[in-house]
Amino acid sequence: MIEASTDLNQWDTIETGIIGQSAVVTRFYTTENQPTRYFRVRRN
Repeated sequence: MIEASTDLNQWDTIETGIIGQSAVVTRFYTTENQPTRYFRVRRN
């Protein structure tokens, strides 16, 4: 799952269901109108 945050405290899920092991996953998420935005990947 991929999550995003603007303050590193509140995280919102922006994508789920990514399947694969040792695969490269490329995503493009906009940061327009969000000068600070952090992303993290969580493993189930």
